[in-house]
Amino acid sequence: MERLISTQKKISYFTPDFYQHHYTAKMVKASGIPIEIVLEERIRGSKLMGYFRWVFITFLTLLLALQYFAGHQAASKHGFLLIGIYAFCNVLITIGLRRNYDPVWVRYSTAVIDVSIIAFHLFYLSGSFDPFAVSAAATTFLFPVMILLYTFRLDQRLLVFTSLFSIFSFNLVYFYQYFSDPVIFETSLSLSPVSHLFKSSYLLFIGFLCVYLQHSLKRLIIKQMNESRRNLDAEIELALSSKNMPMPRS
Repeated sequence: MERLISTQKKISYFTPDFYQHHYTAKMVKASGIPIEIVLEERIRGSKLMGYFRWVFITFLTLLLALQYFAGHQAASKHGFLLIGIYAFCNVLITIGLRRNYDPVWVRYSTAVIDVSIIAFHLFYLSGSFDPFAVSAAATTFLFPVMILLYTFRLDQRLLVFTSLFSIFSFNLVYFYQYFSDPVIFETSLSLSPVSHLFKSSYLLFIGFLCVYLQHSLKRLIIKQMNESRRNLDAEIELALSSKNMPMPRS
């Protein structure tokens, strides 16, 4: 019997609910925001990310359709394949969020999926069509967009992870293509490793700005909570004072 109880305790430590509660409790202790507000804002940020993904998928589909009819069928087909995988993942994420299911592993998995889709598309473009795409393609602008969007999830560790993973993926794709043929990248200063390190530094700086923005959002939430609490206390005090006020004699 004791062995069965100890086994159940061990299993409970590996459930998503345990890590959800443990991780959220540590965050609440660090930020000073009640756990209900943290969970509510976190789910709201997750839903915002889900809405953005659908808008992003629709926008990319339209752009790929224009690219396809412009004569770039091969690159467009690869883009459509990635969008299909991305849409399928977002369907699963959306179903989970509607049930308010957002454990730690789902958050980090979605961050990995979001960044990896961008990095893989950049890798495919630069490796199959244009080597300069690894540094000059419009896809590179999606890395800071992802970092900014993960700011609204009020999860500082997740934001730092997304920022560092974006920088890592961006550099991984670039230096893989660079070492494949260094001569091509050395013909232009804007495509050189020095220029790429500058771009990575800018991404890191954007990550720091987003961390500060997230901290400011938390302070704003705490300020609004304190103001609401003071207004509620004032209303209660006014109601009690009016209740205890003696009635005028006729």
